[in-house]
Formats: sequence, C-alpha cells, structure tokens
Amino acid sequence: MFCENYDSFTAALEKRGFTVHTASCSQEAKRIVFDIVKSSSVGFGGSMSVKELDLKEDFSQKGNLVNTHEGAPKETADIERRLAKQADYYICSTNAVTRDGKLINIDGMGNRVSAMIYGPKNIIMIIGKNKLVNSIDEGIERIRTVACPKNAERLNRNTPCRTTGKCGDCDSIDRMCNVISILEHKTSGIASFHLVLVDCELGY
Repeated sequence: MFCENYDSFTAALEKRGFTVHTASCSQEAKRIVFDIVKSSSVGFGGSMSVKELDLKEDFSQKGNLVNTHEGAPKETADIERRLAKQADYYICSTNAVTRDGKLINIDGMGNRVSAMIYGPKNIIMIIGKNKLVNSIDEGIERIRTVACPKNAERLNRNTPCRTTGKCGDCDSIDRMCNVISILEHKTSGIASFHLVLVDCELGY
C-alpha cells in the first residue's frame, strides 16, 4: 500500500481537484498512463520518476508526438521546454506530496512548476511513495536535502548541496532552488490533473 490511511489520503487529493489512479508497480503505472494518453501528443518535464519508467521511448515507439528537453542539444533545449507545455498531456512528477493533498515543488528553470499551474490542458503526475511527507515544511526539507543534492550530482551542477548534501541558499549560477510552488488545488486553467500513485519508490 502507498501509505497508511490510503483512502483518506486519496480523498484529500480528490477534494483538491486531482484525479487519483492507483498502481501497484511501475509497469501498472505505465499502463495507466498509456490508457489516459492514447494517441495524443505528450510533453515531459524533467523527472527521474518518469525517466525510470522509460515513457519517452515508449511513446516515441508508439508514434505519439513527443517533446522533451532531456537529451536535446543546448541550442534547442529551451524550444523543447516550451513545446512540451503545448502538448495535449504534460507528464511529470512532484518533489513532495503532503498527507492532506498538497503538491510541493522546487524548480530552477521554472518550466516544470509553471506547467502544473497553466499551459498544458492536461497533466499526468507519477508519484512514488517516497515522495509522501507529513507537512509543507517537511516536504521542502526533503527536497533540499534529498532531491536537490542528488540532482546537482546527476546534472554536474556547481552548487554547495552537491558536496554537502544540504541546501546552502547559494548564489551559484547553477542554483536549482529558484522557485518554490505549493499547489493546493488544481487550477481552473488545467482541464484534468491525473495523479498516478505508485506503490514503490521512484525518483528522488
């Protein structure tokens, strides 16, 4: 089970305008995503959770129009970020989700968090059970001590958190903590916001 009191947790998410799907494993999560998207175009925000499911490759093989900045040349990466937000479905994850149903995210570029608020008509968010936290403060702490240091190492960023394992509130040009978003409810600009809760650990 994703967590204790799962029914109460999903009820809190649904009350906030999110459509909840339950997956026992990553393969089931992929089937759910394919069933939702079908032949529509897809855009991807940077996400290790999504990358671990190989969704980009699978959608490309299925013939869906795919936009993602990951793997794109530096000259076209920003174009891909903007095109991803125009896709029928934007697929991403969250840095943390609270037990009362709030989504917490920290971003450097801003493309991922802005897409969750306005831009694409439909969002699919894939969430492993390691992202669950008790409060907003705990979620921000988790991001700054777990997600950001690991991403800094993965992306070879010149930030203190890469070596210390915790946020130094730096002024580095490579800083990833430029914006914090707390999504308390699906915005009216998003038609559908799907949360695929996966009963395993995914991403950071």
